Amino acid sequence: MAFLDGAPRSADAIAFTDVDLFVLRRQNFDKLAEEHKKVAIQLLEGLASILSSRLRYANAEMRALET
Repeated sequence: MAFLDGAPRSADAIAFTDVDLFVLRRQNFDKLAEEHKKVAIQLLEGLASILSSRLRYANAEMRALET
């Protein structure tokens, strides 16, 4: 979320196993977007898809708690 709105991060991630991590800072993304618009669109579409899925799941969980 911080990547999108510039606000401070709202959570941390903790890995329980070894992982490879790629950090894409917003400033670097903006530069990438200028040079490779299609790649930037694909990245944002992927992010939007994940956020949409998580919001749908959260909504379903809230509905389940209401019953």
